[in-house]
Amino acid sequence: MAETSNTVDEQYAQVFHVSAQQLFESLAASNPGVFFFAADMRKDMAVWSRTAVEYLGLRSSVLSPAGAVWRTLIHADDLQVFDRSMDDMAAHVTCLHNCEYRMKNAKGEYVWVNCRGHMSYEEDGSPSFFAGFVTLMGRRSKIDAATDLWTIYEFQIDMQQKLEAGKSGIVMLISIDHFRTVNDQFGYQFGDKVLHHIGQLLLALRGKSTTVYRMDGADFGVILEEAQKEDAERFEKRLSGLLGDFEQDGIALPLTCTTVATCYPKDGTIADQIHNNLYYALLQAKQDQVDGVVFYNREIYMKITYRARLQSALHTSVSKKCRGFSLVYQPIVDAQTGECLFAEALLRWKNDDYPKIMPSEFIPILEETGFILPVGRYVITTALTTLAAWKRQPGGKRLRNINVNISLKQLQDPSTLGFILFEMDELMLPHDSLVLELTESCHGCKGLAKILEGYRSNGIRIALGNFGTGFETLADLGNMPADVIKIYRTMAESVEESRCSNLLFQMIIEYCSRADISTCAEGVENREMLDSIRKAGADYVQGYYFDKPLTAEEFEKKYIDAEPAAVASKAGAVQQ
Repeated sequence: MAETSNTVDEQYAQVFHVSAQQLFESLAASNPGVFFFAADMRKDMAVWSRTAVEYLGLRSSVLSPAGAVWRTLIHADDLQVFDRSMDDMAAHVTCLHNCEYRMKNAKGEYVWVNCRGHMSYEEDGSPSFFAGFVTLMGRRSKIDAATDLWTIYEFQIDMQQKLEAGKSGIVMLISIDHFRTVNDQFGYQFGDKVLHHIGQLLLALRGKSTTVYRMDGADFGVILEEAQKEDAERFEKRLSGLLGDFEQDGIALPLTCTTVATCYPKDGTIADQIHNNLYYALLQAKQDQVDGVVFYNREIYMKITYRARLQSALHTSVSKKCRGFSLVYQPIVDAQTGECLFAEALLRWKNDDYPKIMPSEFIPILEETGFILPVGRYVITTALTTLAAWKRQPGGKRLRNINVNISLKQLQDPSTLGFILFEMDELMLPHDSLVLELTESCHGCKGLAKILEGYRSNGIRIALGNFGTGFETLADLGNMPADVIKIYRTMAESVEESRCSNLLFQMIIEYCSRADISTCAEGVENREMLDSIRKAGADYVQGYYFDKPLTAEEFEKKYIDAEPAAVASKAGAVQQ
């Protein structure tokens, strides 16, 4: 009996017998309000549909450089949204592009569009092909469908009219904290009901000459005309009290909010400036996690713009194959003998515009932007390559393994484990040569234990970093698979200060010993601390008393080439 069915590939071939150009043009002609594009990221060249050329006034259907030309059409206030999405794709945070912004058409008018696309990548991880479509969104509604409040676009209009009329007052931005968890737990329909309820609370609190708006997401705007700072503070206090007792459909749902404010026209004479002030203040308030109303000021603006410039500089370094980044190595020594057994690889960044920048400043930005993924791979490759080189040298086997810090984003990336195993196998390193130290970003993450078990089943060891801050309790040790805990310096310092702290320290070490978990005390800076930690029974110690972080060359000369006895002597650890 003859076969009557074809394979999926053969069926596809029968349908897609047309050329790529014919397919593109057919899609482009299917809807005049949708503009299709396809971009070769390697050549920085994009092809746009004819309807896009006509409506947007493009000089050609082929744009090169693709991104630079397209950015000139986007409203200046919306460039950050567009750039953030492109950065996320470049950093492998996501391969999907979906954002809304204003674009200038052929008539010079700004229109709202929704741009969607998908990025594919080369084997080395660099962007390869980007394709998608841009949809005209039409006239914006004045009333928000979920809350029945005025929209953000009406806020802009009203704000500008008040400024032009010479009026003054306070503008507040109220952001409901962690609202995403409400949607995740109860669904978006329930979330919309909650937002509507909050909107009604705001309307009930308003006084004369007060207008309430639904801004972006779970953010609300309030214009208090002819008001003083005290009025805004009273408004926030009353709202916080209501949110603390919030209930929806019989479900107790205590909420909190972050509230910021700016004065007009003192802080700005155009609506966009007022709007930007609010979001500058919101970024700072969420970072500082302060209570009450945070009022915009010049210091906030300077901090935010500094951070924006820093983020741009980091992006440049990452895009140029992590240029400017380097590793230093700090010895981890046996608490009793002082012999260097391990090394912790620590990330540094050198930039002429930021000569004194600390890791505590730039690493959080790497994590927030997703740049930590390519930088994390650079760290892993560099650290393992260095370890392999040391192990090949005579005496190098004394260094048992190397510790590398790893963030939650890296662990959640399904390709990270395979990448690490490939690198170790290429360098012929046993898998237990690597210890991954969890950063504070990992604390409280559901499902993390299961992810870590996948690493441990492949021989990679896990350390809980900063025990006493991020991973705070013995319950964490019971729930989280770990081979080592790194006891934070403040806890280690307290050992010599009080009998209670010393007993607690000993209890932790005894618990870990029984659970077959090694302990390492961080931040050891003097002989007294070392003596107390030794008596408590810690396995390893690390800190400036032994050595500062060293370059690979310095570390090799001091700890790899030297004899064991000399290493112990240099570390300053003399047995009791």
